[in-house]
Amino acid sequence: MKTLIVIVIIFLGIGESYGQYTGPGTKVSRFNLSEVIKQAKKLDLKDSIVEIEGFITQQIDHETYWIEDKTGKVKVEIEQKYLPAVPFNNQVRVIVVGEVDYNMLEGVEVEAKRPVQIVQDEKKVKSN
Repeated sequence: MKTLIVIVIIFLGIGESYGQYTGPGTKVSRFNLSEVIKQAKKLDLKDSIVEIEGFITQQIDHETYWIEDKTGKVKVEIEQKYLPAVPFNNQVRVIVVGEVDYNMLEGVEVEAKRPVQIVQDEKKVKSN
């Protein structure tokens, strides 16, 4: 019986994934979207956390959106828990802090790792 329990625990643990620490002490670099696109492969390999600012212009699916600034357009994945607590639209400037994911077939995507911040009068407004 103990052997069976150990085997089940081992098999359940195989598919387990671990999150990345994104709290105080992590280095976050600010990029415009064209810089993220140009450096995506390198940023992905280093698991870099970036800060991008722009306008979310379109919702693609449940957690995927387009974010744009004057330099480019990138997909951003934002879990419900990281969306602002107040309604916003494509006219509201936001800041997203996330990890860059690069895939040759799917392109560049930034996965939000912290709550999205709304920018009002050049000040960051925290959400949630």
